[in-house]
Amino acid sequence: MSEPTPSAPAVGRLSPVAPWPALAAIAAVMLNVLAGLGVGVLAATDAVRGVDGTAGVVLRFVLLSAPYGLALGLVALMARVRRWSWTDAVGLRSFEPAAGLGLALGVALGGRVVATTWGMLVVLAGFEPPAELDVTRLFPSDAFGIAALVVIAVVVGPFVEEVVFRGVLYGALRIRVGAGWAMVFSGLAFGLVHVDLLWLVAPTAALGIALAWLVERTGSLWAPVLAHSAFNVTALVLAYAARGVGAV
Repeated sequence: MSEPTPSAPAVGRLSPVAPWPALAAIAAVMLNVLAGLGVGVLAATDAVRGVDGTAGVVLRFVLLSAPYGLALGLVALMARVRRWSWTDAVGLRSFEPAAGLGLALGVALGGRVVATTWGMLVVLAGFEPPAELDVTRLFPSDAFGIAALVVIAVVVGPFVEEVVFRGVLYGALRIRVGAGWAMVFSGLAFGLVHVDLLWLVAPTAALGIALAWLVERTGSLWAPVLAHSAFNVTALVLAYAARGVGAV
């Protein structure tokens, strides 16, 4: 008599995401952070900045997208090993549009108000954010350059960061410390990995907590993905507006 085929690990019905192992969450976050830091430094070097035109835009786009691809590939591999679908693994399921879209936009706009207010207070306190941290300066201000940055900042980045932080990390924390503390700890981790934006760590952590609440509230990772994308859209609009009036 043949041995029965082991079934896939069960995913808790009350959780919007899978109960990820702690090591899997650490690996996903660390790969995302370390690869991102390394590529960010490389993209800012004179050798890369010296490549002009279409070739320069493509080079920067590939470099900045690579860490997201690595992180997403690792999560996909780990989910496949556990025979979890994307729906079960990180909560990529549909949600009620009437309520979900309003909540997502509310989180995005609320996060932008908090971040902008915090940034103004920091500047008034005498700290001037370094201009080299302005990502809009990595790409030319023509249609192709802006489009490349929008794809990274509004599409690729939010999706992968939500998979890593609100999918894997939140799932690993939720099964161990409960939903409330998981929101807090995953949000704090989200803020701390943006340490390159030191003056925005606190509001970024607050945004991370709100995004975790959003996945719990809607039962879907798509809601925080939309909120994250909308938040980044406002950031780009303000950054380009500031450059247009010569404020930065």
